[in-house]
Amino acid sequence: MRGLALAGLLGVVLLPGAAGAAARPYLGLAAEYKRGDFGTGTASTLYSAVFNGGLVAEEWDAGFAMPFHVLSTEGEDSEIGAGDLVLHGGHTLVPEVRGFALYGSAALKVPTADESAGLGTGETDAGAFLRASQRLGAWETAVFGGYTVTGDPPGTDYNDVAAYGVQLTRLLQGAAVYAGLEGRTAVTDDLEDPREAFVGGFRLLPGGRALTVDAFAGLSDGSPDFGLRVGAVQWF
Repeated sequence: MRGLALAGLLGVVLLPGAAGAAARPYLGLAAEYKRGDFGTGTASTLYSAVFNGGLVAEEWDAGFAMPFHVLSTEGEDSEIGAGDLVLHGGHTLVPEVRGFALYGSAALKVPTADESAGLGTGETDAGAFLRASQRLGAWETAVFGGYTVTGDPPGTDYNDVAAYGVQLTRLLQGAAVYAGLEGRTAVTDDLEDPREAFVGGFRLLPGGRALTVDAFAGLSDGSPDFGLRVGAVQWF
């Protein structure tokens, strides 16, 4: 959920509130690292390169994220290949009034990954999300939640996933830093619900560029132990 909101958070800084502001396109590339047993009891390391892009306007955004993975699992050969394509879009449901705003979004996971290599499920997932925020000066608090209907591969019955979280953001001149907690229900009954603490931020650079960084630590056996994401975005 944090990744789906990043373009919108950048848009808060880049499209400062003028009515009728034109949609602004962007392209980005991020490198990701995750390490842990993901609740399975077998240690794995996942390296990813994520290509992303889209449009951000004053009241709406739309975009995509396409990952490519290298999965290294203890005692097994490494798997390399494309991940699942994610399409997403959102709209402001309640424009900011006295600092309060409500934003809704939806995401569709297209099964482009090779499920036999463990890089995806081979099925389509669809989710809807809400984010309520309250701004006070340069500080913003937010709560968010969502629900994803998870596709079931043949012979497997995955649970649908409910997600939730809280975030505190400090808006700076051309930058922001944030921290928070998030969790979600597990896709199978034998796994513990993932819960994570995260920190991150972004910095705008000359020429319509931005650098982003995001890190998390797992708080339950259902989460990876640690993850890191570093990316760059070019706005046009």
